[in-house]
Amino acid sequence: MDDQTASLIYAPHLQSNLSTIFTIKFLTAVFSGATAGVLGLTNLAGFLLFAVSTLVSAALVVFLKCGGKPSLYIGDGKTLSTRGAVMQLLLPGVDNFFGFILTWTLLYGIIHVYD
Repeated sequence: MDDQTASLIYAPHLQSNLSTIFTIKFLTAVFSGATAGVLGLTNLAGFLLFAVSTLVSAALVVFLKCGGKPSLYIGDGKTLSTRGAVMQLLLPGVDNFFGFILTWTLLYGIIHVYD
């Protein structure tokens, strides 16, 4: 993409959009961890729940909030590529992954430890 097209994104709006995306990803990770813990999922089943919930939340953001064009709202730092924007939505990040594991093990331990 050329510099003229890249300059169409207003930086404060991009920062707000990325903050909203981070919040959505964090809440998805925490709620999927809570769900896995309450349901008593272990091993691969819990991680599959996390992967599916991440994919579903990314798809909802792309199609419902971005109208199928996430590159208009989420830049990848250098260019306005759709691939880079979708990858930002799909990758959970280390903080969100650890948040998932923390809530998963916490609720699993509270609910299912004396079964």
